[in-house]
Amino acid sequence: MGLFDVHTENQYDPLIWSNEIPASFNGIIIPGSAYALTGDFGTMVFQEMPFREYTLWLSHYGLKHSRRFVSGVNVATIELNILINNNVAYHLTPMREIYLKETQFNITYSPFFENVVKFESGQVVSTMDFHFALSFLKRMATYFPALLNPFINRILDGQFTPFFPRPLYATAQMLSACRDILLELNRPLPNYFAIDLLVQLLFVQAISCQRDFVQGSQIILNKDIDAVHHISNLILGDLSDIKRIEQLARVAGMNEKKLKNLFKQEYGEGIYTYWLQHRLQNAREMVLDHPLMSVQEIAYEFGYSSLQSFEKAFKKMFHNTPGKLRMRF
Repeated sequence: MGLFDVHTENQYDPLIWSNEIPASFNGIIIPGSAYALTGDFGTMVFQEMPFREYTLWLSHYGLKHSRRFVSGVNVATIELNILINNNVAYHLTPMREIYLKETQFNITYSPFFENVVKFESGQVVSTMDFHFALSFLKRMATYFPALLNPFINRILDGQFTPFFPRPLYATAQMLSACRDILLELNRPLPNYFAIDLLVQLLFVQAISCQRDFVQGSQIILNKDIDAVHHISNLILGDLSDIKRIEQLARVAGMNEKKLKNLFKQEYGEGIYTYWLQHRLQNAREMVLDHPLMSVQEIAYEFGYSSLQSFEKAFKKMFHNTPGKLRMRF
């Protein structure tokens, strides 16, 4: 492979590398190079797309049987890694045991590393990674010197260093940028200028998560904002229903009043309004993108108990019924 090596801890485990994506693969296929690793364990697919100052990697792991894999990188990398699907635990040398949850991310500089990760039987994991050139960071540092210059200095010293001391949850805006990048890459003729702008936006959104700030006389900690991002991801993960505020506060590890205030400060809307807007926006996309689905099916998909209640909420937000909207487009 050149850039990295992957093997299992069982020396008798047959692994087959290929430069072709298996016909059974049903994920997104992007332009660029592809590498597939198959065996009794299942399939891994790595897709690589180079840009001028970074390389985009889209990786997919589908496991039939449990395996512990060892991978190594023998060249220095500056990487933004986002776990798109499922959770995974790994031991990253020279760091420590890390448990990365779905939608979490970090930015790291590695002069080298060895990664030991265990996948469970039936597990499916997807990641999106960006390997940046140092020139990219230096260019972005002209706009964000306070955030990036200390990180760049540690890189120049050759230190293995994470940008954040622990993985953080991606914001809703970051997840939206990831989705838009994948949608653009999946088009017959991708707009590479738009992709480049989206990657820069994603990077800026990522480094902007590093902040403790003062609100009045109160210090708002980074860990609390991270917890609010986690709540946002939980809400967006199931738009058919909204959990009770006391349940969300318990997950966030704070009282209800604090969660409500921080959430509105971060997203500009209260929790219920935020959920309702995203629920109806996604329903609107389904109305337009899936013409073979009936409006009633879409209503039930998003948790509405009746077609009438769905149409009433839909019309209140979009000033049109789902049926009339379809006729217009």
